[in-house]
Amino acid sequence: MNLMQRISRLPSFLVGSTLQTRATFDKVLKFPQDQKGATLMFVPGAFCTSSVMNPLMRKLYGMGYNVVAPADFPYYVGPLANMAPLEQCARSLLKDILWAKAERNLKSLWLIGHSNGGLISLLALDIAEKEGRKEVLNLVKGVITMGTPFKGTDVAVLAQVAVPCCRDIKPGAAILDRIALKKDWIKLSLQSAGDFLVPPENQYPDGVTPVSLAGFQHMDFYVGGDEKVTLTASKIKECLDENNTQS
Repeated sequence: MNLMQRISRLPSFLVGSTLQTRATFDKVLKFPQDQKGATLMFVPGAFCTSSVMNPLMRKLYGMGYNVVAPADFPYYVGPLANMAPLEQCARSLLKDILWAKAERNLKSLWLIGHSNGGLISLLALDIAEKEGRKEVLNLVKGVITMGTPFKGTDVAVLAQVAVPCCRDIKPGAAILDRIALKKDWIKLSLQSAGDFLVPPENQYPDGVTPVSLAGFQHMDFYVGGDEKVTLTASKIKECLDENNTQS
């Protein structure tokens, strides 16, 4: 992607950032465990509370899936949430996976991660493997990523002084290589093809073929309006149907 293409994507990114920031102050929606489909846990990215996922959770619940969000990652407040190092967030996610398993008596769970949320999901599974946490490994059936910076983003280099997680997502960061080794967990990688923040070519690990969504900005999966949220949900549903998921 050349510089002029990158710059042309900035206005829509700023619109999405504003909508996302506003959504961080909403109350996260809670849904009953009353659907026949699989249970999906929605993992947000940096500068996001779990409430930003409300539109996508609502859409997939309407399609027959059970949905749940983890607790907000550090540092908790509005757009300042989910700024901690990725490993700290991954350990927080592991606690919520086990909470959901016990609270909902789950036999299976899918992780749906946006941006850093995809990295956090895979890192949580890496930690579970290294620590022999079979209750997590036997529960999780797959990971779906959306606009995830598998190869980092140059913007993180500028922000790393103030934002701890950016040290983990600058190009060449060692933890990205560690996460890429877990690519077999990925069942679908959605690529925001019009992304300003994370270049599209950085949104999937080597060996994984992404599904490109034309015109999508980084946050459009959940704040891009009903048409884009519906398309995102439909792609997720197709993946789940292909994997014959049940609760």
